Amino acid sequence: GGAGVGPSGNGGAGTQGTGSGGGGGAGSTPGRMGGNGGSGIVVVRYLKSSNTAKATGGAISFYNGKTVHVFTTSGTFTVSSGPVDCEFFIVAGGGGGGYDAAGGGGAGGVVHHPGLTVANGPYTVTIGGGGIGGFQQPQRGDAGVPSSIAFPTTYAATGGGGGGSRLQSNGSDGGSGGGGGRQNGSAGGSAQPQANPGATEYGNDGGSAGAYAGGGGGAGSAGQPYP
Repeated sequence: GGAGVGPSGNGGAGTQGTGSGGGGGAGSTPGRMGGNGGSGIVVVRYLKSSNTAKATGGAISFYNGKTVHVFTTSGTFTVSSGPVDCEFFIVAGGGGGGYDAAGGGGAGGVVHHPGLTVANGPYTVTIGGGGIGGFQQPQRGDAGVPSSIAFPTTYAATGGGGGGSRLQSNGSDGGSGGGGGRQNGSAGGSAQPQANPGATEYGNDGGSAGAYAGGGGGAGSAGQPYP
């Protein structure tokens, strides 16, 4: 997510469609608000036999012998020429940054499935929104919203944890944990409570705060503490 701007300023917002966390608000006026987290995304792909998709839903493209369906808003993935063997990944909404000397929001959790046979039918895709950043004392950032696809077993990624604030200093747990707020707020942990059979889940803890706040965690690594 976007960091706080210099010694003062509001935290930057996470990028929509990426599940990135919002930046924590800086510690002095005029700006202290946390940035909102970015919304999530769901991508489904399968081998193509021609330039005709076997399903509808999302933004459809053809690349490297695959048909790709990208959902950045909620919708329906409808298989009409199945069954198809699908690979898919899901990213939840990122957590919001905290208010005032605050930790960054954690990224939305990631769920990746390497291959699932899907029969004909409509399957609901839900894209989670990003958590709202803290905008007054003593607010930490809100958690991001889960993203999911029902195949018909529901596969779901957990929203990112909110970043801690100066007065509610601990970061929240989430797909990736929120960073701790000043002073010495503890990091939120990575938690993926949904059952996702056959899939691999990605997420990491946030960073703990020292004198200042820690960063939110992401799919690739833990958030970093600030000394």
